[in-house]
Amino acid sequence: MRPSELSAKLIRLASKIDAASNPSLDKVRTRLAELLMTVEGNDGFAVPPAQIINHLVEWQNSKYTIDIAYRNFADRLKAPWRDAIADHWYKHAEEERANAYNLSMKIISLGADPIHTNIQVPPCPANLA
Repeated sequence: MRPSELSAKLIRLASKIDAASNPSLDKVRTRLAELLMTVEGNDGFAVPPAQIINHLVEWQNSKYTIDIAYRNFADRLKAPWRDAIADHWYKHAEEERANAYNLSMKIISLGADPIHTNIQVPPCPANLA
């Protein structure tokens, strides 16, 4: 189905929903899912799955980079209240690792392998300034 055809069908569906006095959410979801599955070669996505995977891998690489930067900065910090500040950055690093794991699960569910071979960590001075 061409994008213009899909657009026209979505507009018709939206008009039917708007005209209905009490639209059924389940029927709308079912019809919308049917329409999206008719997009040729995209497995129900608006873009090719490879494009989605590439973006997810790029985001995951960023999450790993941020995780390493947080931990590296916390390890090297030379400042007053060092332990409290380091603990704060370690908590942020944990959040980034959890996000990276969630991205791994999404990438794997799309049939890809989220491998990273080179992560660039930006320079981060070991002081509060």
